[in-house]
Amino acid sequence: MNEADRFLKEQQTGDPQVRGSSSFNRDQRAGSDTFRTEGPWAKNGTAHPEDAQFAWGKNASDTISAPAHACPETPSSGPRTEQRVVPFGEACRRFWERWTFDGRASRSEYWWAFLMTFLCNIGFGILGVFVLPVATALQILFAVIVLLPQTAIMGRRLHDIGQPAHTAVIACCLGVAYNVCLYAVPNMAGFVLIPLMLVGLFLFAVALMPSKPQPNAYGPVPNVFNLD
Repeated sequence: MNEADRFLKEQQTGDPQVRGSSSFNRDQRAGSDTFRTEGPWAKNGTAHPEDAQFAWGKNASDTISAPAHACPETPSSGPRTEQRVVPFGEACRRFWERWTFDGRASRSEYWWAFLMTFLCNIGFGILGVFVLPVATALQILFAVIVLLPQTAIMGRRLHDIGQPAHTAVIACCLGVAYNVCLYAVPNMAGFVLIPLMLVGLFLFAVALMPSKPQPNAYGPVPNVFNLD
């Protein structure tokens, strides 16, 4: 039985034999009421960190503090991941295949799809120089076809930064209303244009934002690859 165990038994049982078997000296410095254990392991008046430390308080209550053996925390050794840019062809394929608001779309996926639709509209404009009626009909047909996938990818882009897709649906409705007013009721087009521009500026700012680096309510981080 070492010095620390004998002292603990003495305080619990009050056995004078046990009391006499331990050696404790009262610290007289600065009126301290602290008892310090002595023994071959004591260093500079303090207990060795591998042994228990005991203190006798002024209110005649025992305070026993066990040494905290420091265990260095091991950093999490999970797989290293990286979000990569979606290639142009992959982004176009997703644009035509994923007509849904489920999931998330990264910044690169959205802008590659935007570039594809922009280039198509430029092609229709060039075609209109030679055959205007055909080009106009093709451009209107193309706008109708891409309406849903374009709204869906904008909704997934909103999901990517943790926002619901409601704003994308509102922008889609305002865009349709503006085009209808532009051809049917030109005098009303201006009333629709102002909110359409405001919503468009908000969505443009959203499209420039990077992905949230952690999974959210809409799914995991898109386009993440394991580096290990």
